[in-house]
Amino acid sequence: MRLGITALDGAAGGSQWPDESTAAIVAFGERIVLEPGLGDGLRTDVLAMALIVAAVMGECPTGHPCAITAPGGIVLISDPRCRD
Repeated sequence: MRLGITALDGAAGGSQWPDESTAAIVAFGERIVLEPGLGDGLRTDVLAMALIVAAVMGECPTGHPCAITAPGGIVLISDPRCRD
């Protein structure tokens, strides 16, 4: 809440999810949508990663070494369980 970031669960079966390897979607640094099938342990890890991404992302390069540039305002976080 302090960062102004909203975290939601993705709609289970209600809307399309990008693909099976996407664990979370971070939009414009303000909204996080978590994949509905995440277990509790993985959900916690993915949410922590998504919060960090949301806090440091922007649409334009800032020159800061920790900044994430997302020109379209969207960052997808992959599910670590999906490996080649």
